[in-house]
Amino acid sequence: GTDLRKLGPIMAARWKLDYRESSELAELRQCLRAGGMAILNAGRHHGLFSEGGHFLLAVAERNGMLWILDPSYSKEKYAATHRIDAVRIEYPYVIASLDDVVRETQNRSPSYYLFTPIA
Repeated sequence: GTDLRKLGPIMAARWKLDYRESSELAELRQCLRAGGMAILNAGRHHGLFSEGGHFLLAVAERNGMLWILDPSYSKEKYAATHRIDAVRIEYPYVIASLDDVVRETQNRSPSYYLFTPIA
């Protein structure tokens, strides 16, 4: 499996980004508002983004919705009964509410790997 606690600091150094780990929604929002991106650590069984565990990239927040890139995106995946009404697809983005993202990541620690441009 992928260990972002090891990979995250290496990626941040490579691209000269500030790196933090957090499970706090306020810190996720702050990162995105500062022009950063966040890797979401989703892990709910039979969840919105996966059947058990998955990393996704949040690139923006607008009006309480997160714009997410899913490396395992497929039309079929998001046509599943438990997903179809919960997200909006504007390819290549999966758009989900902050509430849904919090629910999908709350059983993971950390919930978010935050990468922010260094000022």
